Amino acid sequence: MDRYRMAPTTLASYALLKALTDSKEYKNQYEILAEFIRYIIVKRKLRDFLLIDIQNELKEEFTFTIPQAAIKTSIKQIQECKRNGDHYSIEFTRFDTEKFSELHNTTSDINHEIVEKLVAFAKNVDESIQRDSLEEAFIKFLIDDSLGTNAKYSEIISRFLIANESDTDFQRQISEIREGSILYCGLAYNITELGSIRDNLTLFLDTEVLFNIAGYNGTIYQRLAEDLLTQVKAANIGQQRIKLRYFREVQQEIDSFFRSAERSILGKGDLIQSTAMGSITNGCETVSDVRTKQSDFFNNLQMKYGITLDEKDDYYTEADYPYNIESIPEGFENDEKSYEAIKFISHINKLRKTSHEEDYIKCKYLLITETRRVQEIANAIQEGNTCSHALPTSVITNILWFKLGCGFTKKEYPANVDASYKARGIISGILSNSVAQAFEKVKKDYLEGKITKEQLADRIVMFRDKTQSPDGITADNLDELLDFSAETIDRYEQGIQANKLQIEEQKQIISILESKNEFGAEENARLKNDLTRVIDENEKKTKLIQEKDDQIASQDKTIHEQHDELEKYRREKRRQEENRKKWKNRGKYVLGLIITAAIFVLAVFIVTKILEKIAPETNSAIQYIIDAIGILGFILSGKTIVKNKVYGEKKSHEDNVN
Repeated sequence: MDRYRMAPTTLASYALLKALTDSKEYKNQYEILAEFIRYIIVKRKLRDFLLIDIQNELKEEFTFTIPQAAIKTSIKQIQECKRNGDHYSIEFTRFDTEKFSELHNTTSDINHEIVEKLVAFAKNVDESIQRDSLEEAFIKFLIDDSLGTNAKYSEIISRFLIANESDTDFQRQISEIREGSILYCGLAYNITELGSIRDNLTLFLDTEVLFNIAGYNGTIYQRLAEDLLTQVKAANIGQQRIKLRYFREVQQEIDSFFRSAERSILGKGDLIQSTAMGSITNGCETVSDVRTKQSDFFNNLQMKYGITLDEKDDYYTEADYPYNIESIPEGFENDEKSYEAIKFISHINKLRKTSHEEDYIKCKYLLITETRRVQEIANAIQEGNTCSHALPTSVITNILWFKLGCGFTKKEYPANVDASYKARGIISGILSNSVAQAFEKVKKDYLEGKITKEQLADRIVMFRDKTQSPDGITADNLDELLDFSAETIDRYEQGIQANKLQIEEQKQIISILESKNEFGAEENARLKNDLTRVIDENEKKTKLIQEKDDQIASQDKTIHEQHDELEKYRREKRRQEENRKKWKNRGKYVLGLIITAAIFVLAVFIVTKILEKIAPETNSAIQYIIDAIGILGFILSGKTIVKNKVYGEKKSHEDNVN
């Protein structure tokens, strides 16, 4: 069964988890999970089972997805269970599950009423709504804070929660479900060693989170951000384990935002301002006032909260290249939002160096963001149970809150358990999207001559009023804020004529429209920013490629130079060897001649002596001539022998070499 099916049962499971925790009978989440396991053993009459059997039964009965490691730890709390290898066995024992069953049935009945109430509310809005899909969306809304304005039925569910916020019993029941979902994260993430954090973790905060801390997006978002800061402060008692940083691109984005605020003070800003822009410009009369507020903003981040600029100033070095994942996944538009999202995700990946950690406390680096596109892309590229690169503020707050052991003390739950906070945030986001779409339409109508300049100004005044922070959204004004019908626009235009302040605002808008081509300037600025961004990134990538090419070329040059030097050395060695052999051969030749001459002289001497003794009387000139010729021939013959011997060996050596 899907975790998000059978809404009453699923919601009751979280409420039941909260109720057991409140009983104060259990020391940790594993003892509580053991109660769920006992109930399953009795109900399913299990005698022999594996961990995966219990895992499947927990999902089937309570829609809990619990890691086997957590189940294994919980089974140790059940003394009757005996382990034999991978198997667990139990003799039939009548566990006392009556109290558990009664509590389970009670919570199921209560949550059944909540779901029926939701279905009735939704049918009044749209009769075609499918009940199963609505129930599934409701569960996701309450227990998954990574889902937001684009989630199915998020507007209807948000309107339902806000409409019933005055019902104290209803709000308490919803809060119990939300609190149970926070406790559930301790089991789902198998969070152990409660009470302290022993690993270093750096959280990178995006622009929206920093603005929330400063209160620029309203008090509700500020309180949610302060909850995170509270958990970080508690974690850092004794030794700083968690650092808070922001990327240089975030600083540049904030700087650009304040420059826009300066233009707004000069009457050159956007016709429709965001909540944050309104907070910044509020109380500022000059450009100097805006710059003072900007300086105070960054000083407070550092001095009050310890949030500082990232020490790493370049994420496009050669060492970072293997971990670059700046490729937009399938299903996402190749636009500025997707590019910015994947860039920050890639930065985190480069810092982690493709770590596959499953524990967020040990993942070392994490992006905290309220930007929906970043969260969606991070979820899309997440691998299995490994840590995502990005989480919303509420999720990391809940993880830290549970890790610090707050779930089993009397400490208050984080502010995000108030479902109306999330509902207001979603409605605020829906309003922003609706205003942006409506503004694009009226711009087009104006440029095509379908509406006058005065009508355009009237609608801009209306859009400004509809742009609300979560703080300004109530059950009384909710329907009116979400209404963009033609009848509402006509009624609003008529109302402006009776409101002096709005008439003055209308005149200011018309003045801006007449002083410049607002829409053309806006489009040109957007195109210029896109072009600048593309050029900057291409320059970075080109620089990296050029550096790699230069390095390769340098290596090739060095190799060629070394090869030339080696070849030169070899030639010199061969020349020296040839000269040595040449002089050695000449020495042998001369020595051979000397030895041959000596032998022949000695031979002549011996022959002469013999002739003198044998025939002294024939010692004539003819005899000497004959002897001289014979000796000369012998000498020449010896020279040839020596030459052939010496140079023949040289020739043979050269042939062998060749």
